Amino acid sequence: MRTSLLKQKLLRDQVAVGLIMLSADPHVVGITAGTGYDFVLPDLEHTGATLREIEALVRAADAAGITPAVRVPGCTKPDILTSLEAGVRAIMIPSVETVEEAESVVAAARYAPEGKRGVYYLGYASAYCGIPPVEYFRKTNEELLIILQIETVKGVEQAAAIARVPGVDCLFIGPGDLSASLGVPWEFEHSTMWEAIRGTFAATRAAGKIAGIMPPTAEFAKRCVDAGARLLLWGPDLAMFQRAAREDAALLAETLGWRPRPA
Repeated sequence: MRTSLLKQKLLRDQVAVGLIMLSADPHVVGITAGTGYDFVLPDLEHTGATLREIEALVRAADAAGITPAVRVPGCTKPDILTSLEAGVRAIMIPSVETVEEAESVVAAARYAPEGKRGVYYLGYASAYCGIPPVEYFRKTNEELLIILQIETVKGVEQAAAIARVPGVDCLFIGPGDLSASLGVPWEFEHSTMWEAIRGTFAATRAAGKIAGIMPPTAEFAKRCVDAGARLLLWGPDLAMFQRAAREDAALLAETLGWRPRPA
């Protein structure tokens, strides 16, 4: 099991920034690594990415020296186990609301004695049995980063209890869903949002865990870091491509007198 440079950085209380991927292109992984991001996180919750594609992205990440992560669709064993076997070293679970859900994630994701993960040894992460079994299971638990998303009012209310669950590493706010749950959809600057964000960060830090968020702007990210966030998710990759394409189209139109096709 390779060392997670991402987890090491977070355990030093340093800020880590990754890119969420809606595409499944290994070239995006290489470009992301080359520009200095700490991790990539392909999304299985909202896209049609396959586990074979996740395997390819994990290998691309390892080749490029960037930590591979993934967001899975839910908190059940079938949601979690196959993604872990692909070799990711961080796993994000959407919309966790209770201690029981958090405990079920830990049970599915960590090997005994920390959890109840099904034993699988002949795979990529073990270098195809190149690491002694006991060492591999211990190292896998040590390197894995479990990230639970707080995206609802109930999740915010239970954040302190969820953060205290052994084996949970990080509580991560999903601002889009949280704003909708709070009754202020997409109003990220609303006082109700900031109250929930700061409260969740404080509860997370008080439990000795890592606080995280996907900020909508760099200035928003700075305020979150000041409030205690250390794990930041940027992007997604397709939005970055869209922004760059629009900027280049405007530049070409101005420079060449080109008339862009109406969208």
